[in-house]
Amino acid sequence: MFDTAAAETAKRLESLGWERIVIVSETRAAARFRDALPPLVGDRVIAESDLNLVGEDQHVIAETLESLIEDA
Repeated sequence: MFDTAAAETAKRLESLGWERIVIVSETRAAARFRDALPPLVGDRVIAESDLNLVGEDQHVIAETLESLIEDA
């Protein structure tokens, strides 16, 4: 599962215009996903968080992660 998700992320990285990535997930799952990322993608990970933001509106997620991104 993590290998597939990491490969798909790598494929779409440029087309989505992602320059920085924040991984928001349960700690062990985030580590496994990050380990599966190719170096080109892994180098763009600027932060990780284990916050549970499932079901939150986009603006709530943005506000919650803003300080994490700014501090990176």
